[in-house]
Amino acid sequence: MSESASVLVAEVPISAHSIVLSHGTYCVFVTGVTQGLTERDLPALRISSSPGSSTVAVAALPGDGWLRQLGDAVLLRVASERSRVLFTSYDESRAPGAKPPQIQIQRLDDGRLPESLRPNPALPKADYTLHFSRKGDVPAGFGQWVGSLGDDSWIEGVELLAPAPLQPADLEYQVVLGRGWLSPWVQAGEFCGSRGMGLPILGFRARLLGQAAQQWRLHYAGRCVDGRELPEAENGMPCESADLTPLAALNITLEPLGGTQPAAMPPPKHKKPARPKPAKSTAASPAGKTRRAKKAS
Repeated sequence: MSESASVLVAEVPISAHSIVLSHGTYCVFVTGVTQGLTERDLPALRISSSPGSSTVAVAALPGDGWLRQLGDAVLLRVASERSRVLFTSYDESRAPGAKPPQIQIQRLDDGRLPESLRPNPALPKADYTLHFSRKGDVPAGFGQWVGSLGDDSWIEGVELLAPAPLQPADLEYQVVLGRGWLSPWVQAGEFCGSRGMGLPILGFRARLLGQAAQQWRLHYAGRCVDGRELPEAENGMPCESADLTPLAALNITLEPLGGTQPAAMPPPKHKKPARPKPAKSTAASPAGKTRRAKKAS
């Protein structure tokens, strides 16, 4: 920056509020503004998702997305069961008596929660669970294919459980969300992916850590929504197609090395019959002497 250049920094009075909205579509529009101010001096309101949240979409109707005068409006779409939304007002002109615009939030749908987001406490215990678009959570056991082709549904998320004696930290997995875009590794018992956002997983990988990798084998195979079957992978290798077609089915298998059948018990040993022990010799009784004496006579 040249010496002649100057930077002007000024504080802007800001007020913010957060509102928790449930799943659905909303219209937020301005119903009143501070009277006696020019359009340039009106405070402006901005709506955004809270930090770390990716389940809120904001769209202007039409305009630049700022709410500051009558007629301004935005659409909100909350994709999760509920999410926190930030409403931040900026008073850059600092006009005397200026107040944030008055707004109204109007729901545009019936407010019913989609089947895929409804909790299902009746799900049986499973080794792993896949979350499908249009269908929700589907539990399965290790070694089972989960998912159907041709039903216009794809996998959006995965959750694995570590069987005893494995610990959750012994097993971790991640999903492919885009080319060069991988989710973080998560450990067993944690959900990986998304729910209700229409975001398919394009690949899957899992691995065992530490001693578990020496005692167990983890392998998996997948099928794409176009019907292609992907080769089996293991030990953290990706199960994905070259063109990253969404996955419609997975088969995850975790088994102890050496097979799952218990070792055969050896046949019982038959004991040989015990030989009779010879009778112990005893000292002759006086009666015995008498009998022998009579026989001698």
